[in-house]
Amino acid sequence: MLMKPAACSHAATAIYAWFRALNPAGMPYPGGIPSLVWSTIGRLIAVEAGEDPQRLVRIRVRAADGSWAAIQAARLDGPDRRNRGQRPRSRNR
Repeated sequence: MLMKPAACSHAATAIYAWFRALNPAGMPYPGGIPSLVWSTIGRLIAVEAGEDPQRLVRIRVRAADGSWAAIQAARLDGPDRRNRGQRPRSRNR
């Protein structure tokens, strides 16, 4: 899905608001991205390498305001990683 620049700007503002809520201590994370986001990305890389592929690539955490957030990682481009590197079956018989 393509978004207009204004929509992207609004989405980025919302994302960084969540990042601040998930970082109540105000730790100076690179780019303002909390470590639990990087941990989720690390989990995605591990799944792609075949480590515990049935486990979800998601972290649930309670924010400082008491709300819950689920951080989930997935590739936005590239091959479908569910095939674990296998070639798609040919449609020709």
